[in-house]
Order: sequence, then structure tokens, then C-alpha cells
Amino acid sequence: MMPAGAIDLLQPCDAILLGAVGHPEIADHTTLNGLLLPIRRTFDQYANVRPAYLYPGVESPLAKARGDDRVSFEE
Repeated sequence: MMPAGAIDLLQPCDAILLGAVGHPEIADHTTLNGLLLPIRRTFDQYANVRPAYLYPGVESPLAKARGDDRVSFEE
């Protein structure tokens, strides 16, 4: 899934940003074992940090919140 040498290209970076990963025609274990786990193991990353912000004028299921920003940590 990941090209040979991709981890070496990522080594000097301060951050790695991943967008949507996966495709209906590709088995989940392919993206997990071929992309996500190698990155997480190499860089000792185990948590997903997902911020959620409320923006004025944008509808959200969180809109009744007090306007707090939220961060979700997933392991």
C-alpha cells in the first residue's frame, strides 16, 4: 500500500497529516497493515487526536453546547 521508502521520506517531517483512508473495493486490513500500522509503529504513535470546533453560523449537532471547543482522543 505504501511505496518502498515512504517511511524514510516521513522521518524528517514534524507532522504527518492523513486524510480519509480506505476504499470500498479495498479490504480494511490492507490499509491498516499497509499504511496505518507501519506509520504508528515506526513513530510510536498510538492515539488519534481529533479536534472539533464550533463556528458561528454553521449548523452542528454540538450547537447546543456552550461554545466549548472539544478534543477527542482515541486509542
